[in-house]
Amino acid sequence: MMQALIFALIAYVGWATADIAGAIYSRRIGGYRTTFWSYLFRSVIFLFYIPFTISDWKHLRFANLSLTVLLSAIFIIGVCLFLEAFRSANASLVGTISAAFVVPTIILSVIFLHETLTMPQVIAICVIFVGLIFTSLDFDSFRGKKFVLDKGILLAFVVMILWGIYFSFIKIPVKELGWFIPSYIAYLVFPLVLVIMRFKKLPIALPIKNHGGLIAFAGFTILGTVGNLAYNLGIEKGYVSTVIPIAGSYPTLFVVLTFLVFKDKLKKSQVLGICISLAGIVAMSFLSK
Repeated sequence: MMQALIFALIAYVGWATADIAGAIYSRRIGGYRTTFWSYLFRSVIFLFYIPFTISDWKHLRFANLSLTVLLSAIFIIGVCLFLEAFRSANASLVGTISAAFVVPTIILSVIFLHETLTMPQVIAICVIFVGLIFTSLDFDSFRGKKFVLDKGILLAFVVMILWGIYFSFIKIPVKELGWFIPSYIAYLVFPLVLVIMRFKKLPIALPIKNHGGLIAFAGFTILGTVGNLAYNLGIEKGYVSTVIPIAGSYPTLFVVLTFLVFKDKLKKSQVLGICISLAGIVAMSFLSK
């Protein structure tokens, strides 16, 4: 179980730092193009690792292949809807709702994967989730304003469900195929982003035309890959319901990095949220031994 905890923490750091690099680069060529090129490069890079996983590929069957492709499509559609949600809704609200995919992930894992949680673990998860809300949500922006459930907010809820489905049920192919193959198949779904771009009439911009952001692009690709692979390794070693609360609380670190990189000031509620989530993470680490 301790190995699962370590990989969960690696995913926590990888996802947070990847989002910072992705934010920098997507401002140059857009979120859809950034996703497309990142997934394309990941699929090419990891071709060289396939020879080391020959024994795992022998377990590939139509059933687990179909499930992995379906889950990968669900995840990447969620990424696209996540970007679309920012166009009409408050960014902090979209981020908070989407990041709550931890909750449906745990619920689905307990119900369908028959995982179990002790009451102290349930309390620790609730603590992490409360801290996540305080960290991500800008309470000042809602003072004196009427709450409206617009298209962007609805899309954020859809993203939360889609990502919850992916991060819970990906445990099935990971258990049968190991940590690498499900991740690699997910990268091979990148043509779906191209289809969406064609539908939205978005031209493809070559990443080499944006020399100033190539470091950010490399960081987004490499760190995001590390985060995804670490998550799969974590759920291979332990329960989804144990790994996802820690890995999925990455917005707490993202807020701190945003302050350091973009010089955005931290609000008192965000500082409180970070402390609350970190307390939950520490508690979860001791309870998961």
